[in-house]
Amino acid sequence: LKTAVLLRKKLQKMNKKSFIFIFDTLNISELENFSLNSWVNTACPNIILDDSRIINYAEINKLN
Repeated sequence: LKTAVLLRKKLQKMNKKSFIFIFDTLNISELENFSLNSWVNTACPNIILDDSRIINYAEINKLN
């Protein structure tokens, strides 16, 4: 949660909207209920998802 909060603060400084969602079990279909451009996984870096809108926090630095 600490990583998610830090990332949210950085995004807010860039005037970007951000939200923190907490799941016990991640179900991709539940994410479809929200109109968001992307999702950042801060919980488990080993989660590999077949959705280009979802990235692991560790991958963010590789995007630059």
